[in-house]
Amino acid sequence: MREHMAATGRYAFLPRTEARAVDGQTVVDDRGHRHDGDLVLVCAGAAHGGLVRELAGDLPVRRVRLQMMQTEPLGERLTTAIADGDQLPLLPRLRGAGVA
Repeated sequence: MREHMAATGRYAFLPRTEARAVDGQTVVDDRGHRHDGDLVLVCAGAAHGGLVRELAGDLPVRRVRLQMMQTEPLGERLTTAIADGDQLPLLPRLRGAGVA
């Protein structure tokens, strides 16, 4: 997704930057810089405090450690799962196990 957005020339990736406030189409980061855009996506991963709690309230989600094991095929497609940066590098290993 980042490559697709970068190709538009209208996107900048700002690693190690935390959104502290969202006001319409403007985000204020943890350094006080303002970022304007047509659309604001807050991708907080497993962080459910601070700005995420202000925007969404208490969420019925809790962070857990990833545990993996191999099982027999499930026989059906898995539905939505939430992962953060700790789990994403493992996805290529799971592709052959029925995970899209």
